[in-house]
Amino acid sequence: MGITAPREMPVEEIKRGDLLDLMADEYADPDGNDPRLDSEYATALHDAIRETPECTTLHIMDVDLYGFPVGHLVTVCGVNDEYVEATNDLNECMCGYKRG
Repeated sequence: MGITAPREMPVEEIKRGDLLDLMADEYADPDGNDPRLDSEYATALHDAIRETPECTTLHIMDVDLYGFPVGHLVTVCGVNDEYVEATNDLNECMCGYKRG
């Protein structure tokens, strides 16, 4: 995994494979007690999806689907290179998009 220095990024800029620190995020973990988010970084299954003018969704591997207001900042800590590599061929076939 490509771990980097944490940086904040608008949720709508999240890409497939990004590693996110969602522990205690006010929307993903408002009570700060979701054990799925406190033990490891969350991997975005695909690019963020703009559902409505006010809402962007993220599908997180092995966790859940979350809705965030547009412009909400999330902490990105790197890229899950193995996931990106494993899904590049499938993603390229389905939508013509290849990351990296």
